Amino acid sequence: MLTQIQMYRQAEKRASDRHKIMLDLMLHPTNPMTKSDLIALIARKPERYQVYAGFLPQLKD
Repeated sequence: MLTQIQMYRQAEKRASDRHKIMLDLMLHPTNPMTKSDLIALIARKPERYQVYAGFLPQLKD
């Protein structure tokens, strides 16, 4: 059975991994995420992607 701190660290790692993946998608050298891509993700699952709305002004259309 995991302790509370172990469960916290696992959740923290999952969130960190998700943020890294999103940044990799946004900054991809040949096929970066566009503003419309992120808007569509936010519309589909706002509870997960709304946290990335601050990147909208930096993304190209």
